[in-house]
Amino acid sequence: MAEPKKLSFNETLKAFGMVAITTYKASPLAAITKIIGTIIGSAIPLVTTFVAAQATTYLAAGFAGDEQAGARAIWCVAATVLLVILMMAWNSLQNYIDQFTSYKINSAISDQLYEHFVSIDFWRYDDKDTADMFDKAQSFVSFFSRFFDAMARIIASIVSVIVALASLFSVSWWIGLILFLAIIPSAIVQLKLSRLQTEHWRKYTEARRRSDSISWNVM
Repeated sequence: MAEPKKLSFNETLKAFGMVAITTYKASPLAAITKIIGTIIGSAIPLVTTFVAAQATTYLAAGFAGDEQAGARAIWCVAATVLLVILMMAWNSLQNYIDQFTSYKINSAISDQLYEHFVSIDFWRYDDKDTADMFDKAQSFVSFFSRFFDAMARIIASIVSVIVALASLFSVSWWIGLILFLAIIPSAIVQLKLSRLQTEHWRKYTEARRRSDSISWNVM
């Protein structure tokens, strides 16, 4: 079997776009909630941190003798609690929607997979390359919804980092620079680990299939 061609950056972005489009067609509700969840998940923690910091500032001002600071601190604490409750409620709702839509997404992708493979020539069912491709396609189906969740988490993390860095740079440029330099090595390590996992998964397809078959026969 020929070595798989490495995707360019533009091809990778196109593949991500196809995943998003396929998911939206399978379950528009899942795509919409992911977009809303990405915005909420990246914004509320930062807003909560800011409000909590304001409450601390007002408490310090109250101890220093500011009579109006106490009431403001109480309002900030109440706002912090409300934001936490809203975040918990949204997470519960999103988890319910994710469980409901995950089945729809996996079913839709499975239908497309089997529709494609039943249309191939009969002799290819005994072809090793075709069997390897089918095995990879089945694994992709099982992880498709998780991959979509991972994309949403990545986008939320990127937005959170950008907003946090912008906030830190506006307060103290050198603190923001230190945080930015600390993020780079972690991102490089994570990227290399993901590539190593992908390469391992591609290299040992046949060994994994044999292992699954032996495990199934033993059971």
